[in-house]
Amino acid sequence: MENKTFAVPPKSFLFFEINKELFAIDTNSALESLSFTKITKVPRTSKFIKGIVNYRGDILPIVDLHQKLFTSITAPEHSNVIVIQIDVDNKHQKIGFLVDKVKGVIDVSPSKIQPVPDMQCAFDLAYTQGMFEHNSSYILIFNIEQLFSIQEFIN
Repeated sequence: MENKTFAVPPKSFLFFEINKELFAIDTNSALESLSFTKITKVPRTSKFIKGIVNYRGDILPIVDLHQKLFTSITAPEHSNVIVIQIDVDNKHQKIGFLVDKVKGVIDVSPSKIQPVPDMQCAFDLAYTQGMFEHNSSYILIFNIEQLFSIQEFIN
């Protein structure tokens, strides 16, 4: 009997820049990237919730990851919105978040994804699920279920 090895297909990530740092999310979670649109503020929401927009007839909450991750920094005036979908209690929830610039999509071999080392960081590393190297830079992969906990939106 002949041994066969099977190649593990690469994973696709959408990567982007926030505050001159590179981050990525799995493309399976990303729905689309939008140019900055007029955001309507909602009173008495968390400081990192920028507001809401009309997204194809639905109300889409917009999160300012600059505020959520770095607290004292706000998104630049010309930001992009990445629309994602997360599953909450067996329901799909769409959320948009602001980034400085969408860089593109990259395929990464699972063997190239490394754990994020324990280290002092400006934000909670529980929001990440790994990292990989690309063009001599390290890109942190967000764990979107941790980053966009529904509890933050309803409390």
